[in-house]
Amino acid sequence: MTLEAALIVPIFFLFVIFLIMLIRISVAQMALDRSVSETAEVIATHAYPAGLAASAAEGKIDDFIQEKSMGTVDLDKAKALLDKGLQNLGINIGDSLNGLSASALNPIVQKQFKDTIGDFFDSHDVKVIKADGLTSLTAGSDAHIDIVAQYTMDMFVPFVNKSIILKSRAYEKLWVGS
Repeated sequence: MTLEAALIVPIFFLFVIFLIMLIRISVAQMALDRSVSETAEVIATHAYPAGLAASAAEGKIDDFIQEKSMGTVDLDKAKALLDKGLQNLGINIGDSLNGLSASALNPIVQKQFKDTIGDFFDSHDVKVIKADGLTSLTAGSDAHIDIVAQYTMDMFVPFVNKSIILKSRAYEKLWVGS
């Protein structure tokens, strides 16, 4: 009886640890999915007022440029000139803005993750790696928000010093009116 127990008990404990890890991974993935999805949803629902403000600001800037240039330059020409100058310098402003968007969304997604899961997992391991579409508030019906986040989770298995990276993506159409 002792020999059988000596063979079966370690296998049983490894099986239990394996089940616990599967449950932890599932809980963390569900929390990450929910936090990214809720963040994208909140941004999508608040895009209309932000779009109105952006349109009003564009109008004011266009009026200011036309007034200062005595009607020879408008906002579209200024944008084209700026884009051409940045391209000549090898600067992609869209990638820079999306990088800023991702870093700005980090604390929001981390807070949603912590609110969803509590202190069971470390919310500081959640990182937004992509945030696309935040600059398209005036794009009309094609406006969208695309958020990709990842969570790095350490495995608590004996003799295994590995991490698992969980990723989640949320894609929402921005509510910008017609």
